[in-house]
Amino acid sequence: MKQTLKRICELQPFYSPDNTAEMKERGKLIRKELSAEIGSIQTLLTSKLGLYGTDFDISSSDGIGRKTEAPWVRFYSKRMSPKPTDGYYCVIHFKRDGSGCYLTLGCGSTSWNGGSLIPLKPEQLKIKTGIARQAIVDQFGDLGIFTDQIELGAKAPLPQTFERATAVAKFIEYSQIDTTDFAELLGGLATFLQAVYDAQSSGFDLSAADQAQLEIEQVIRPKRLKKSSQGFGLSAPEKKVVELRAMGLTNNWLKKNGYITKDTSATEPYDILAEKDGLKIKVEVKGTTSHDPNAILMTANEVTLHQTQKTQTALAIVSSIKLTKGATPTASGGKLDMRIGWDIDEWVLTPTAFRVERK
Repeated sequence: MKQTLKRICELQPFYSPDNTAEMKERGKLIRKELSAEIGSIQTLLTSKLGLYGTDFDISSSDGIGRKTEAPWVRFYSKRMSPKPTDGYYCVIHFKRDGSGCYLTLGCGSTSWNGGSLIPLKPEQLKIKTGIARQAIVDQFGDLGIFTDQIELGAKAPLPQTFERATAVAKFIEYSQIDTTDFAELLGGLATFLQAVYDAQSSGFDLSAADQAQLEIEQVIRPKRLKKSSQGFGLSAPEKKVVELRAMGLTNNWLKKNGYITKDTSATEPYDILAEKDGLKIKVEVKGTTSHDPNAILMTANEVTLHQTQKTQTALAIVSSIKLTKGATPTASGGKLDMRIGWDIDEWVLTPTAFRVERK
């Protein structure tokens, strides 16, 4: 692997968009040699990925048609990152001037939103890479040695997108390649990727509304979702502990603020009846593992309640709930956004599914 990496670096200063002799050699090294050498440590990488190593894969590119300034090789779980534009993965990038290479963990440039995969804006990529770093820090305490700023030095827009889509990176100078243990570093990245996949499978980068909509789509169009859901999906026990966590935090807040509360989630189109100074408030509670509290899904009955009983209802959104999966899942953490006297008309209502009956 070391000789291949060094030779790719040596060829980078001879970059051309055309299929020159140097670019032909670089393409072979990227698409065949380096991919095969990463494959030679697959057992190590899949062990670090845990459950996500069962569909381990490697892909690479030195350009489609015309050659790119920034060739890459990545490894990933196929169900969590079906395409380079989707999900998260570990990837090796090369400096345009050949001065070294980056070992990175990054994300695709699209996201599930409103029922479709859409291109991410720079500020959205910043959020997505930030929550990936947070998932790593939550599990390991810090980012270890993967704290370098990635700067590929390329002029084309695509390599600049690669930079914005990088969550963590370690730069290896050309002179350091011979003395670097790449198996150890790539194994460390794979361990980080497992943590990100755990968080991704809990829906941390999807809004609560998109989490729910994905589940609806899974019922209506299951074949499509196999390609686009990127591994998200909570089991019934996992949903239950997230719901209970949200209810608990909301109930505690209400009691601390002088309300007497009653759980009505099993019998009414709201979750908690809260009373204070003779005033009753009907509280809707939405709990989610998502870091985005700005979009939720409601039933028709819930919407009607909030529209017809304004000033008498409240909305509690508990986001960023940390889900620990396993035989007995648990939920912890969470950020409460409490809106007493919530006005639903200040939010945008978007139909996501319709009940269609024969006349």
